[in-house]
Amino acid sequence: MNYEHALKLNVLWIKKFRPHIKDNLLPDHKNINNANTAKMESARARCASFKCLKEMRDESPFTKDETIASIMMSDVFRGYDTSPPAMKQMYGAETRNELLEKSINEEDYCEKIISHLETSAEGLGLAIKQAKKEIVLLSYIYNLDMENANKHFEEWKKISYLSQDWWEENHNSRGVDIGDEEEHKNENAYIEFMNREKQIYQVFEKLLKIAKEQNDTVKPILKAGKRMNKRKNGKKNRG
Repeated sequence: MNYEHALKLNVLWIKKFRPHIKDNLLPDHKNINNANTAKMESARARCASFKCLKEMRDESPFTKDETIASIMMSDVFRGYDTSPPAMKQMYGAETRNELLEKSINEEDYCEKIISHLETSAEGLGLAIKQAKKEIVLLSYIYNLDMENANKHFEEWKKISYLSQDWWEENHNSRGVDIGDEEEHKNENAYIEFMNREKQIYQVFEKLLKIAKEQNDTVKPILKAGKRMNKRKNGKKNRG
């Protein structure tokens, strides 16, 4: 690689790739992390609510009906009636009263929902770990810290494999949002997730390759070129 070629690659790194990492990739992954954190907290809160309903079903001295449950759980599922159809389908209830009635009267209903929510929280926990690792990895690539970038890429792959295993085992009754369109569900959700993982992997692989070339080849050539120019200028001044 000659000096002119190295100079062109350096301009591309400074003007194209670094801004793309800073202005697009990092904010995107932070937004994904925030969204998944909110979903996990919501899943844990709903799980706690169903555990309370289960306890009411098993131990409450009151008559087991949805009116009593509604009074005792007044702050829980308050906006359920306006929930998206997908959530109502998951819970198998069209209204809040129907959900409460099933919770305290239908055998194993709470247990099934609790298991589903705990599994969801587990998957979201993996997604959060992965997004955090992606943010750290992108930061190291941005700063051309290749030792740490490669280290965190290997760690990211391990978390990605765990996430892939989770999706393979739990993709039934799951969905993946696809912008403003309908979400992918079940097997299609698993395929969509795997496609996204492949795309993210390819992005990181490409960025690492570019960053390595920038760090190992471009920067040394530019430094050598600057030293050569200084020597030439020094000779001219002495002459």
